[in-house]
This record gives sequence, C-alpha cells and structure tokens, in this order.
Amino acid sequence: MEFCEREIKAAQSNQETKYTAIALDILKEIKEERQKLQEEIEARLTVVKGIDPQDPRTWTETMINNSYERMAAADRWELDTPMPFEEFKEKLFSDKDFARSNAPRGKMDQNDYNPWRT
Repeated sequence: MEFCEREIKAAQSNQETKYTAIALDILKEIKEERQKLQEEIEARLTVVKGIDPQDPRTWTETMINNSYERMAAADRWELDTPMPFEEFKEKLFSDKDFARSNAPRGKMDQNDYNPWRT
C-alpha cells in the first residue's frame, strides 16, 4: 500500500520514482490483457460474417454442428438433457427465431470450436 501511495503522489506531482517504469509496464500489460479479453468477448457475441442468422441454409455443416454443441453444452451445464441433433436441425430450418437464437457466433465456423470455452 505504501508503494502505491508513493507512486500516486509522484504521478500527481509529475515525478518518477525508481519503480515508476515497472509500475507503468505492469499497468500497460493489464490494459492489453483487458483489451484482448474484450475483443474475445465481442468476437464470441458477434454472428459469423457472411451468414443470415435466420436462415441455416447459409450456414456450413460445421456451423450447424457447433451450434448444436453449444446448445447441448448449455443444457448439460443446467443438468438438462439436450434435444437430439436431428430434432435441433429440423427446428433450425422451421423456426426463424430458434435459428436466430442459435446462430453461429465467434469461432463457431471452425472445426476446433469448443463450446465449453464460451
């Protein structure tokens, strides 16, 4: 705490201590980590580009499979039994609201997508 108080007082008076550069480097690393995390969160919330979220005909098989895996992971987390894949797929193509809520986001267009990391 004393260290922080000294650094704050030095910064307020436009002075530096022998630890100022270290403190600034640590703060820079923290800021960069937060920025990367924010970008990752935004990417995971953004619908995959080039598709219509309401029309699964514009999705690849990988996207459909990963959408199902994400839904199934969420159900398992809640200790529910996920609907069978064929039922999921049928509902995707018949219910635009269901399709939109299960539209591929983030890295769901990739074969190595892991629904447990989202």
